[in-house]
Amino acid sequence: MQFRVLLCSVLAATLLGACNNEQAQSPAKPASNDAATTAANPAPSPKPADPQSVIDTSKVLINVNDKAVTQKALEHFMAQLGRPIHPDPDRAKDLALNEMVKRLLLAQYARDKKLDEELDVYLTLQRQDEQVLIAAARRDILKNLPPVTEDELKAVYEKETAEVHHQEYKVQHIIVDSQEAADNLIAELNKGSDFTALAKKESKGPSKDKGGDLGWVREGQVVPE
Repeated sequence: MQFRVLLCSVLAATLLGACNNEQAQSPAKPASNDAATTAANPAPSPKPADPQSVIDTSKVLINVNDKAVTQKALEHFMAQLGRPIHPDPDRAKDLALNEMVKRLLLAQYARDKKLDEELDVYLTLQRQDEQVLIAAARRDILKNLPPVTEDELKAVYEKETAEVHHQEYKVQHIIVDSQEAADNLIAELNKGSDFTALAKKESKGPSKDKGGDLGWVREGQVVPE
């Protein structure tokens, strides 16, 4: 930080000295020419304020080139880690701040190299931006919904439980390829033939070897004919 400020001061002093020497060596110009030059080259418009400085007004801990790292940004970063990085809180803050500086430098390097304009990087950044905004939108929508009462919860619970089939059945089936074959099997069963034996002998389905056994099923689980 101090080195950068000192370097800027030296550059400013050098430029100022050069301008003073040039003015001393050049003949004076009429005032009208200076006015015309000023009118033709108006002063540049001030740069718009950084959105970060408007939204996050907490204390600036360090500047990484033109990017400020604030107290709130550090706290948010440490919370996102999800675990303490050092038992000593002060040491943990120092380590987290160093990590933030490294990340910012790498991100700035990528932007300087225009890596954010590569298609896969560009699309990935878009998806990440969308995910953050979607999460924020959901939080806002849920926050503004009216609270659910206990009576409403009870009514939903009773409705859902009433629609659940509690009765279970032990199911066997025999799959055949014609109505005639089915009728013949029904006649055999009516005469007292064993269902399991018939299924193993006549069924065309995958449960044939198990005597057509489908196990226990609840009402509503079986697809209607």
